[in-house]
Amino acid sequence: MKRYCDDSGASAQPPPPHGEPTSPTSSFSVMASPMHGAGGSAIDALVDEIQDMMAQTPDTPPLQAASPPLPPLPPPRAIDTTRRPSEPVRRPMVRRSSDASMVNEVLRGAAARAHGESMRRPSTASTLSEAARRRPLPRTPSVASIASTASRMRTFESPPSLLPQTNAEEPGEVLGEALGEAPATGGVDGPTPRSEAWRPTQQRHGAQGLRREAVQLRKEAQGLRLEAQQLRHETPEEACLSPATTWSHDAGASTSDAGASTSDTGASTSDAPAMMRHASIDSLRRRPLPVPDEPLPPPAYGSAEPRLFAETLLTSSVVDLSCLSQVAQLLSCAMPRRPLIKGSIMYPLAFTGRAVVAALTDMLLEYAAASGAFGMREPSFARHMRLIALAAAQSLHTQLFIHEADWEMHPLTDGVSEVYMLSNDTASADKDGHPHVSVPGLSGPLFVPREPSSVALTPSAAVACASAPAADLPSGVLSPLTRCYSPLCALTAGPCYAPSCPRMGRTWRGRVPETSESPVRSTAWAWVETVPRELVESLSKQEVKRQNAIYELVQKEEGFLRDLQLLERFAQRLRAERGPDAPLHGEAREQFVADVFGQVPELERHITAFVDALHERQREEHPVVVTVGDVCVNAVLEWGTAYTAYVAHYPAALDRLKRDIATNVRLARFVDECRRDPAAQRHPLDNFLFRPPARLQRYHLHLESIVKYTPAESEDRERLQLALEMIDEQCRASQALVDDLEARLQVRDMARLLAPKRPEAYVDLKLDAPERRLVHEGRVLRRPDAFEFEWTEMVALLFDHYLVLCKHKRDDHGVSRLVYSRRPIPLECLDATGFDDEPIVRSSLQRHLIPGNTPELFAFSVRHRYAAREATALAVTTASARDAWRGAIQRAVTARTSCRGVLARRSLSGQHFPATAAPSEVYALVRDTPWTMPEVTCAVPFTLADGTALVAIGTSEGVWIGRYAQPHTLLKVLHLRGVTQCTMLDALGRFIVLADRTLIAYDIEALVPSRGGAPSAPPMKLSGTRDVQFFALGALDGRPLLVYAKRKATETSLRILEPVLGSSSVLTGFRVWKKVYVYPEATSVQFLARSLIVCTPRTINTFGLDASVLEPLPAAKYELPPVLARQVDGARPLAAFQVATDTLLLCFDRCTCYTTLAGEPRLDVPTWSWEAPAARVACVGSLVVACNSAFVEVREALTGRLVQVLPGRDMRLVSRYSGASELALSVAPAPIIVERVRGERIRDVQKVVELTRVDT
Repeated sequence: MKRYCDDSGASAQPPPPHGEPTSPTSSFSVMASPMHGAGGSAIDALVDEIQDMMAQTPDTPPLQAASPPLPPLPPPRAIDTTRRPSEPVRRPMVRRSSDASMVNEVLRGAAARAHGESMRRPSTASTLSEAARRRPLPRTPSVASIASTASRMRTFESPPSLLPQTNAEEPGEVLGEALGEAPATGGVDGPTPRSEAWRPTQQRHGAQGLRREAVQLRKEAQGLRLEAQQLRHETPEEACLSPATTWSHDAGASTSDAGASTSDTGASTSDAPAMMRHASIDSLRRRPLPVPDEPLPPPAYGSAEPRLFAETLLTSSVVDLSCLSQVAQLLSCAMPRRPLIKGSIMYPLAFTGRAVVAALTDMLLEYAAASGAFGMREPSFARHMRLIALAAAQSLHTQLFIHEADWEMHPLTDGVSEVYMLSNDTASADKDGHPHVSVPGLSGPLFVPREPSSVALTPSAAVACASAPAADLPSGVLSPLTRCYSPLCALTAGPCYAPSCPRMGRTWRGRVPETSESPVRSTAWAWVETVPRELVESLSKQEVKRQNAIYELVQKEEGFLRDLQLLERFAQRLRAERGPDAPLHGEAREQFVADVFGQVPELERHITAFVDALHERQREEHPVVVTVGDVCVNAVLEWGTAYTAYVAHYPAALDRLKRDIATNVRLARFVDECRRDPAAQRHPLDNFLFRPPARLQRYHLHLESIVKYTPAESEDRERLQLALEMIDEQCRASQALVDDLEARLQVRDMARLLAPKRPEAYVDLKLDAPERRLVHEGRVLRRPDAFEFEWTEMVALLFDHYLVLCKHKRDDHGVSRLVYSRRPIPLECLDATGFDDEPIVRSSLQRHLIPGNTPELFAFSVRHRYAAREATALAVTTASARDAWRGAIQRAVTARTSCRGVLARRSLSGQHFPATAAPSEVYALVRDTPWTMPEVTCAVPFTLADGTALVAIGTSEGVWIGRYAQPHTLLKVLHLRGVTQCTMLDALGRFIVLADRTLIAYDIEALVPSRGGAPSAPPMKLSGTRDVQFFALGALDGRPLLVYAKRKATETSLRILEPVLGSSSVLTGFRVWKKVYVYPEATSVQFLARSLIVCTPRTINTFGLDASVLEPLPAAKYELPPVLARQVDGARPLAAFQVATDTLLLCFDRCTCYTTLAGEPRLDVPTWSWEAPAARVACVGSLVVACNSAFVEVREALTGRLVQVLPGRDMRLVSRYSGASELALSVAPAPIIVERVRGERIRDVQKVVELTRVDT
């Protein structure tokens, strides 16, 4: 029957199934048990008995304490394979004694030195081993005595320890050589187990001397091993076989086939019964053991065998971190240590409580990830592991494996106020001679997974564990880390039936224990309560006040950190809410947490660092803190961005919280539960959200108080003043961001409340744009009109782009809305007057017209500059309110008109065309009109074959052509009367002009001769009689076509011409391709990809290539909504443009609408109206331009958003572009307008300008 032992090594009852706790305590508690069983007194008694007995055997030569260097070992010989494979190899499992441990240390240090700088960090054990090697030996027992003592000591076990290995550059080669060679005999205190021969030493010697010392120690160990094998009746060949180590805590046992040592596991698996041990003692009495003349040579290995053996040895150990002893041994390797100061005393190899908890947490998380036996799907798994790590650290502290550096007893916390050391570091730490000793710890992974769910050490971790002491390890069990008791759990990927199976995550489910991770709060209210009275009396009053101010800063910062941690806890609690009664679900919950608590974690990280820095400074300079300014400066520099980001986001977080609470009952209940939390002390959640903005302003008071009591000659005063200035700068920057965000939130609130009274008044104000601002708002009174008898109270909202007049009304659901009945006025079109008028005084005749008891009203008027409607008379109750409105309107209008728009004017004609009458060039022919004014009617830019950019401008007196944007180069090339339209056929080099209702094509070479150009062709008349109304040039299916309209009595005939090419692709003429008749008349023609758009005075139609009739847009088979029908009814069609793949924008003189290419109305896109009736429209890219005599308005083609307003006088759109398809619009030229401006030498001129994109 297998014997079970607890973690201390004593015999015990079988352990409970893995995964089940052994006590009713919390699942996060560490069940530590003291060491019990056969102790050290029994071992000492047995050693004394054997030594006294063997002292009577004179044949056994004594061991020498030292020996001279020996020559190199002979070459290895082959392993004897004559033994039967089935014959078991029986090797003694030696327990080291107190003197033997010193030999172990010397052997390990020599092995490490012989192979170079294999370990990068100092070892306490190596220091002890060097001291043990140098001290004189009091007594030299015989080899047989030591071997017999080791045989008897197999019955005494210790807590399980990790397999010691060497952290060499090539662990396979180093361990293969260290384990493969048989050591030699020598004069030492006792046998050296081979598993302990790899511990490095801290002191370094020459390479040659180290190798000799290692050879000598190997020979000594080999002699000891030979005697031990003879005691067990084994042959030397069997003793030289390759050891295979098996270490498994799943079975609770550890065996070592190397015949050197037993691992410190919880149970012994020795095959020899107790009687065998007594037989070994009897054999010692019967015959002494001779010492061999020559040491046995080491076994022969192939070139790859040592490395393969070492790798097998490194990966053959199974790690079980539920045993506290293994956690302690691995922590001593992985824990980084450095010099720390406490009370002005420097302690080497020290660390803080937070550092050890963090190291244990990382270790446990990596172990759980490598194991695969724990359910890591829960979001709170990492927090659970940190709680387990804190419990493990506290247990190690209780068992004094971790102790305070000054040996003061304080509870171990997750903080930085205390300094701790490892017990095995205390013996080697020299506080006076070596104050800067540090250990970097392990870098890289510690564990590797093994099948099915076991975990082994990585080679680097196993090698590092060789230097960790395996004696006096603490004991205990981490019950949450035990494995599942089901034998098939690790072998299956499906669910497990065990109710507490860690792999299924059931151990971690439930709410995370909400324990504070911050340091314990001090109960003292002032610094004077924490120090002796004698110290307070020895200081000046000013210094005492300074210490109290610093202590208050630390206390308040601790409270602030607790509030941030409470906010983070509320966020985690909200995320953990599941089920139908949860306040929020899925993406909505994550978005709410991001909006309300999203800035908390980053700020909490910085405040935690600040509190830790303050605690470290208190710890280092205790009891009187001398300098604190550098800590404050560093903290302010670190948290600058995070703090300002939180403060700037605070209004949005508070707004989101209030809005969702008002509409979500479950969320309101959750917020009330947060208020009832004992840590919240009945404070609502929004109070905790306001803590960071308030705390940022409180820093100024704290630092100012410290500076007040800091001496002027102190260096800390300058640092404190610098921190004070930086805090003030952050406050100013945060306040500016807060004001900006509050303004945006105010605009967003208005956007939710605003609604039109009628659909015709709707305007897409785009209040969700980030640049929108509410400039001014207030209560105004509107003068009664013909149908009203008293002043009407209204709300005026002045945005940065519109003025809105609205009234408070409740909708059908009882929600208060701001309803406007008139279209909002763009600031570019706003006129505000009457600010200097006399106030309206209440009189007996109009007392009933003025509401309330207002004695007088101060009136002013607002109107749309270009709309045909009367001005709106408004009034306020005070003169200061009227002045505020005047200043706000002037600032807003000025800022709006000075903004850089998307289109800019580019002059094409300069002052070439006067706007007043001048002598006519045809005076001789037309004697009744001696004075005329040449009116600009058309303009078109084009490019010659050689790349020269030109522009042609047509007037009532002829055609001018010049270089593009160079007005001084304009020359009159055609003396024609009544030019109304012109364009350029680039592919064929023909300039087409409609003059006096006759369509003529000119060769561009005749108008603009080029050097070496071909002879020009004569003009070509394309229409028969003078009855052409307009023409259009475009392409259908890639075929260039020319369409012109001839007006008849009751209809319009559209003739589609196709150019005819002769030899060498020379244009010889045009032929009529098709005729289309339009009733009653056509006003414009445009080209889509496969159809024509024909506008009439009442409808917009399409004409396909294969069609015989016109199809109206919108199509007649679709019924228009009443609002859209009223808008379109009576409107004059202007043009249509394909603004998307299947979307047409139909432009009328008053409004617009959207349809598909088939004519179906697009009801998902809102319609919009022009600010004033448009005369002509043009589309270029994504913009649509509408022109009337007073201004040009530019809008987005897909949304109708007003982008820009260009005011002017007598403005006309003179460019015509017939392409309407999406592809054609993408390459459309910029629109050209003509406007009347004041000239330099003459009074007015007609200025031709091109509206070019600003970004081009």
